[in-house]
Amino acid sequence: LEILVTILNVNDNSPVFKQTNFTEVVPEDTKVNATIVTREDLSATDADLDTIFYELTSTAPVTDGYFAIKGVNNPEIYLQKTLDYEKFKRTTLILYARDRPMGSTEATNTATATINILIEQADTKPPWFLPCTFINDDNSVCISSPYAGRVNVSEMSTEPLVLEPGPIYAIDPDYTINEKIVYSIVGGNADQVFSVDADTGNLTMSKAATSPDSYLLQVMVS
Repeated sequence: LEILVTILNVNDNSPVFKQTNFTEVVPEDTKVNATIVTREDLSATDADLDTIFYELTSTAPVTDGYFAIKGVNNPEIYLQKTLDYEKFKRTTLILYARDRPMGSTEATNTATATINILIEQADTKPPWFLPCTFINDDNSVCISSPYAGRVNVSEMSTEPLVLEPGPIYAIDPDYTINEKIVYSIVGGNADQVFSVDADTGNLTMSKAATSPDSYLLQVMVS
């Protein structure tokens, strides 16, 4: 008597991630399409040898569209949109691994992994002269008004010149980096009458102006 026994593989195992909680520090100036978390780190396994189907979601609506996976069977996370530290500084992504396709009517086992994304501010914005006026909704560009002042012919002031609407002053909008700002005159300084303090931005006279004239100085901060 021969008895043939066929063992059927029942889908009774859920996918398993090697790690279920990640924290990734992502520089603000990371290039679009750059890999954030590799496929090797995020791939799940299934004891039933099923094909794994992945889905990535964000817990914060403001960060939707910034991060994505390479494909339904490839969980590699990449950057899809340019980051802006002013818009959000952190977010949490949830990666789902299922052993059946999305929308399947068959019994489906699911595993999840949490990816915490911390945005590291980068030096992406030039300094702003103050006071200035924002010209767009996200406050990324601030236009300053010209500074103006007066000096007397043949007189050299030893004090910083009084300017309107105020002294020359600039800030770095990438405020958490706290890089030093350096002032310099790069144009309009005929006969080298004026000088600017590299650290403070104070405008002073190096010598007296010898004739009535106007100077259109170009001051740069870096």
